[in-house]
Amino acid sequence: MTGANADVLPEGHYSAPPADLNVLDPKVWARTVARDADGVATVGGVDVKTLAEQHGTPAYFLDEADFRSRARAWRD
Repeated sequence: MTGANADVLPEGHYSAPPADLNVLDPKVWARTVARDADGVATVGGVDVKTLAEQHGTPAYFLDEADFRSRARAWRD
Protein backbone atom coordinates (compact mmCIF):
# COMPACT_ATOMS: atom_id res chain seq x y z
CA MET A 1 0.00 0.00 0.00
CA THR A 2 1.36 3.43 -0.89
CA GLY A 3 0.09 6.83 0.06
CA ALA A 4 -0.18 9.87 -2.15
CA ASN A 5 3.00 11.32 -0.59
CA ALA A 6 4.89 8.09 0.09
CA ASP A 7 7.67 9.10 -2.31
CA VAL A 8 8.25 12.49 -0.68
CA LEU A 9 10.42 12.42 2.45
CA PRO A 10 11.09 15.37 4.75
CA GLU A 11 14.52 16.92 4.45
CA GLY A 12 17.20 14.94 6.28
CA HIS A 13 15.41 11.60 5.94
CA TYR A 14 16.88 8.82 3.91
CA SER A 15 15.11 6.79 1.25
CA ALA A 16 17.46 3.84 1.70
CA PRO A 17 19.48 2.44 4.60
CA PRO A 18 23.10 3.61 4.85
CA ALA A 19 25.83 1.44 3.32
CA ASP A 20 27.21 0.66 6.81
CA LEU A 21 24.37 -0.21 9.19
CA ASN A 22 26.75 0.09 12.17
CA VAL A 23 27.20 3.83 11.69
CA LEU A 24 25.29 5.88 14.28
CA ASP A 25 23.72 8.80 12.44
CA PRO A 26 23.90 11.95 14.62
CA LYS A 27 20.55 13.11 13.18
CA VAL A 28 18.94 10.07 14.82
CA TRP A 29 21.03 9.22 17.88
CA ALA A 30 21.86 11.26 20.98
CA ARG A 31 25.32 12.84 21.04
CA THR A 32 26.42 10.46 23.78
CA VAL A 33 25.43 7.26 21.97
CA ALA A 34 28.50 5.41 20.70
CA ARG A 35 29.83 1.92 20.15
CA ASP A 36 32.39 0.39 22.49
CA ALA A 37 35.40 -1.67 21.38
CA ASP A 38 33.15 -4.74 21.01
CA GLY A 39 30.62 -2.85 18.86
CA VAL A 40 27.99 -2.69 21.61
CA ALA A 41 25.98 0.54 21.68
CA THR A 42 26.39 2.71 24.75
CA VAL A 43 24.20 5.53 26.04
CA GLY A 44 25.98 8.05 28.22
CA GLY A 45 28.79 5.54 28.68
CA VAL A 46 26.52 2.67 29.80
CA ASP A 47 26.18 -0.26 27.42
CA VAL A 48 22.70 -1.16 26.29
CA LYS A 49 23.13 -4.78 27.39
CA THR A 50 23.48 -3.59 30.99
CA LEU A 51 20.51 -1.25 30.62
CA ALA A 52 18.37 -4.09 29.24
CA GLU A 53 19.41 -6.42 32.06
CA GLN A 54 18.63 -3.82 34.72
CA HIS A 55 15.40 -2.39 33.28
CA GLY A 56 14.07 -4.97 30.83
CA THR A 57 12.93 -4.47 27.30
CA PRO A 58 11.40 -2.81 25.46
CA ALA A 59 12.74 0.37 26.99
CA TYR A 60 13.42 3.96 25.98
CA PHE A 61 16.42 5.70 27.52
CA LEU A 62 17.38 9.36 27.48
CA ASP A 63 20.80 10.67 28.39
CA GLU A 64 20.06 13.62 30.65
CA ALA A 65 23.26 15.46 29.71
CA ASP A 66 22.46 15.19 26.00
CA PHE A 67 18.82 16.17 26.52
CA ARG A 68 19.76 19.24 28.57
CA SER A 69 22.47 20.35 26.11
CA ARG A 70 20.01 20.15 23.21
CA ALA A 71 17.40 22.09 25.19
CA ARG A 72 19.95 24.81 25.97
CA ALA A 73 21.03 24.98 22.31
CA TRP A 74 17.40 25.29 21.20
CA ARG A 75 16.72 28.01 23.80
CA ASP A 76 19.82 29.99 22.82
